[in-house]
Amino acid sequence: MKTKMAALLMLTLLAAGPATAPIPSSGAHRIVEVKTPHLNGQSIYREIVPPPVMGRSDLENLSSARVLPSESPEILKIAIDVDVPGQSAEVNESMADATVNVLKQRVEDYRKKWMSSELENKSLAESEIPELEKHIPELEKKIPPLAAKVGDASPEQIASEAAVLSIEKPKLELELVGLQARREAIAEAMAKLRVQAQAAAGPAIEALKKEVEVHQRRFKQLSQMAQTGQASVTEVTEAEAKMLDAQARLAAKQNSGEDAGTLSELNHLLIATSINEREIQAKLKAITDRTDLARSAAELKALRKDLDRAKTRLENDKESLKHANEFLQSYGKGPLEITVKTVPQTTAPTTGESR
Repeated sequence: MKTKMAALLMLTLLAAGPATAPIPSSGAHRIVEVKTPHLNGQSIYREIVPPPVMGRSDLENLSSARVLPSESPEILKIAIDVDVPGQSAEVNESMADATVNVLKQRVEDYRKKWMSSELENKSLAESEIPELEKHIPELEKKIPPLAAKVGDASPEQIASEAAVLSIEKPKLELELVGLQARREAIAEAMAKLRVQAQAAAGPAIEALKKEVEVHQRRFKQLSQMAQTGQASVTEVTEAEAKMLDAQARLAAKQNSGEDAGTLSELNHLLIATSINEREIQAKLKAITDRTDLARSAAELKALRKDLDRAKTRLENDKESLKHANEFLQSYGKGPLEITVKTVPQTTAPTTGESR
């Protein structure tokens, strides 16, 4: 046992690159073939035969292993050469067998590691695929209305225009507040002037109203009498003229007074203020509409990106699921098929990548 352990610790790294020196007769040589379905065998060589680590024995580092050219990419071919100076052929053979066992365990550890990884990939893909297949049509349904609203303009152009207009918005809002206050003040002033005018002209207007009523009754009475011949046409005409005169004087009195000119000016101001107010409201609406359009354009851009990402993720998940199923079908049945050949000293391979 002590001799074997000493031999293990004395295992040395073979020279890298093509070997030209003859192999000593006491050396032991093995060729290990590992079938790796759906994988490039040489691509996993670094996984199962990692670089040497300081402090570990040569056996743990598999420093005597080297990859050989293979007739198939799905077959990993590894040569193991053991030649410990001063040791018998039996010791070298024993060490070669021990190295093969370490290599087999590395291959099995690699298989289990990738089994676990592929199971996780399979589980993730199976959970995401239904969600993505549901989510993608929802995104596709949201895009056409926004695209029709945004039109051909780029989101960047719309956003730039909205940003410029938004600078004017606070100024317009402040101006609108001022116009609204002005309109209310003008309306209040006009209401007060009307009350004052009516109060000042009240007695005269009431007298004229009574005079109008008297002339209206007289005109009506004479009109009826003329129909029976009791009044002449001249009398009816004179009565009508007096009635119309009284009505005209009443209307003039109601619209007259020293405040009539002021009321007219205020009314013109009120009309102008209302026009300016409507104009600013229209500008603010245009800014709001442009801002909403910019928001819609940004939303459309984000939706399209989300849709592209979702479609890409779905394709990747489907490919990942397919790969995982193939991997699990090939690697989930147990240890990989490994063939070990003992190579006579005279036919031992002398080329390959050493580790």
